[in-house]
Amino acid sequence: AIGTWLAQNTPQEAKIATAEIGALGWYSKRYMIDILGLVTPGNSQRLKDQKLSEWLSHYEPDFLVVHDPPWPLEEPSLTRLMNESRVSRIDGNFSRGYALWKVSPVSKE
Repeated sequence: AIGTWLAQNTPQEAKIATAEIGALGWYSKRYMIDILGLVTPGNSQRLKDQKLSEWLSHYEPDFLVVHDPPWPLEEPSLTRLMNESRVSRIDGNFSRGYALWKVSPVSKE
């Protein structure tokens, strides 16, 4: 259901950061950024090291789909990531057990 929602409600070129890359990627047909680093090398280390702004700038996701509440493995990195000024929750009723966040682009000035 989430992947289909993403396909219908996000631009085709949108980059989605999530731990659930398989089903979401398949159904959404969107570019997936693996938060946990399985298929996106370096992600898990950046998040572990709390280099969150660097992570956002490097991968430039348009949206984050995260567990709500975050799973223990995702804490505290995802909680801190959600507090970044460029990240805002856009749909409180997105899907049971998940939250959708929008990432504002980096200013190119």
